[in-house]
Parts: sequence; structure tokens; C-alpha cells
Amino acid sequence: GVLLVSELKPSEGGLDVVTPAGARLSIKKDALAELDYAKGKLDPLSELEAVIVARSNLSEEEEPDQTHVFKNTNLDKGPITLGGVVYASGLAVKPYTELTYDLKGEYRELSMLVGIDDKVSASGATILVVEGDGKEITTVKIDSKDKVRFKPLNVNIKDVQKLKLIIKADGLFDVSRHLDLADAKVSK
Repeated sequence: GVLLVSELKPSEGGLDVVTPAGARLSIKKDALAELDYAKGKLDPLSELEAVIVARSNLSEEEEPDQTHVFKNTNLDKGPITLGGVVYASGLAVKPYTELTYDLKGEYRELSMLVGIDDKVSASGATILVVEGDGKEITTVKIDSKDKVRFKPLNVNIKDVQKLKLIIKADGLFDVSRHLDLADAKVSK
């Protein structure tokens, strides 16, 4: 059968879950067939269509959107890895890139882990600017010198029609900089 849950957390040998009605249950690992986070409530950014504007001040690339935005891999086409944790879903993006998503006001929250991939060398700082309908919502800056090179991001995007993510270098040069947007998703 299918069980709708509003919360879940790992437990010894399975999961502890809370249903939307508030019932608390423990489910053993062998009773679990699959976890489906989707069903229209949550969409990974890597699966949504974006209008991409990509350019670099250092190169004359023919098709920069194909060399600036990587879906569900890091820049080296390996798994997205932040702080030793591997993320199956997300984007790896080189500056300068703008990603615009037409959300039609259907989502409430944008969440992700923003960081510099463990396995990809980087120097300097990179900035993510999140805009909703042309207004800045938040900015995250990650520097390759930071001890912890990733930060969680959770922002309210209620009623936002056009969500824009801008990835830019903090400095003159775009080279050897990038950001992973690990587990980046919008939820309703």
C-alpha cells in the first residue's frame, strides 16, 4: 500500500514516520518498497526547464550553456559531493550563469545546499544571487578558503512567477570557480 507521511526520520532498522493526521509509525526497512518525494509536491531544479544565459569573461565558447550547467553531476562529470556527502540530484554551475525558471507562482519554498564541490579544485569566491520576479531574495557567497565550503539555503518563494538564480564570480575572473546546488528543489 501507499502511506502518505508529513515527516520521516531514520531509526534503528527502518524509518519513524508521522502521517498528515499526526499518527506516529515505525516502518521496518524490509517493508519499504520505495520513497516517493515527488507526486507534484516537490520538483528538483535539475528536472525543470530553465532559460539559461551563460557567458564567461575569459573564453569565447560557442555554446556556453552546455559548458556552464551540469545536471546531477559535478563539473568533472562525477557525483556532486559536499562535505563528504554525495548528492544524486542537483546542478553544478560555472560563472557567469543566469538560470530562470517559470514557476507560475505554484511553489512555496526553494531549498538546496550551496557549495564548492569536494572533488573539483577552485580558487576564490563564487556568489549565488536568488531573485524572485526581479527582486533580490537572498545572496550566498562561498569562498574556496572557507573551512566549511557549503551552506544550506531555504527561502520563501510563495507567489514567485519567475525565479532567477545568478551564479557569478566575486572578482574579475570567472575561471576555476563554480558552485554546486546540491539537492536543489522547489516545493509546494
